[in-house]
Amino acid sequence: MNTEQRTAGPTSRTVGALHVWEERFDDEAAVRLRALARLERAQLGTERVPIDPHNVPDDLVVHLMVGDQFGTAIGCGALVVADEGVFEIYRFYVRFDARGSGAGGVLLGALERAAVERSGSATVVETSSSLSDTVRFFQRHGYQQIAPWGRYATRPTSVCFSKVF
Repeated sequence: MNTEQRTAGPTSRTVGALHVWEERFDDEAAVRLRALARLERAQLGTERVPIDPHNVPDDLVVHLMVGDQFGTAIGCGALVVADEGVFEIYRFYVRFDARGSGAGGVLLGALERAAVERSGSATVVETSSSLSDTVRFFQRHGYQQIAPWGRYATRPTSVCFSKVF
């Protein structure tokens, strides 16, 4: 993957050795990352609803990728409209071997900035209660637990968080 091609554009940003850029949701690298996420959830027994990694959400606002110093995509995440001024962090994933590198925090920060740039007042996110590392990740980044909303309200393992800006 050519780093210059991947980081070109108005939403690109470099933090240390990590690069964040806007990419199509159906980009090949993004689809592969979401397929890896699905496989990981299946192996952990946390796959609640089968997800087609190619399916582009109707309410997609922006999709970002994070890459390492070589330009290899190691994570992705999107914002979708949750409510007026509130964006859901959607399909947030960082490859297992890249966790602890700071990629998740850099990607999350970029998604939060994208929400604020679009006049967002808050972001929300849902994860599984069995993914304790993910729960702690969002708590470390200032997210507060909230009641499950919408499609998550009936899922007993859903844990939802919000961060107000």
